[in-house]
Amino acid sequence: MSVAGFYRVCKDRSGEELVALGYTFGSSRLDERMALQQTIVSDIKYAFLSGRRFGISRYGDGSWPVYYTAAEVQTAIHETAFHSRGEWMRAKRPSARRQTRKILYHVKINSTKGDTPPVVVDMLNPTDYSYCHAVAKRARASGFDFIDVPSVRYSGGMCRPVFTMSCIEPAPGIEARFTIFWDQTTDELSHNADRTNREINLWYK
Repeated sequence: MSVAGFYRVCKDRSGEELVALGYTFGSSRLDERMALQQTIVSDIKYAFLSGRRFGISRYGDGSWPVYYTAAEVQTAIHETAFHSRGEWMRAKRPSARRQTRKILYHVKINSTKGDTPPVVVDMLNPTDYSYCHAVAKRARASGFDFIDVPSVRYSGGMCRPVFTMSCIEPAPGIEARFTIFWDQTTDELSHNADRTNREINLWYK
């Protein structure tokens, strides 16, 4: 798999969903490549959309936008799978088996200010985000567009939470389309990204 900046996973939206979000493609038959591209563009823009309520996450206390990326493919997939499992566990209508279609894509992120603030690995708690919120708040106050941090969900991996959209190159590329599966009875979490990636050709805008 090629190394092309940083990786992120988003929902694989259908053409109908994109039309519902206001995207038009000039014909009744959506071109798949165009639909994939618009899905990714909408994912990036939505992360920074002003006026909406930002969710609380590891490096966001709800007061600012955070666009999460990972330096490695496996880190991006493991982080996404972990959080998908959490969403399914909180679902009002639990199901024995769940699955969701995803797109793995990559973006270039341009550094605009020197080194990022150091992160103490021992302070990364699986559920308490207070330390990480303080790190992010300090970084933003110092003018950083992003920080590089260890992944909590994938040992040895690195994540890059981004705080400003202007440092993201506007020409993302597709790596793979895949599905995440979760079997609640065994709590088994799996995906087919490795198999899928061999069938998808990398392309750029």
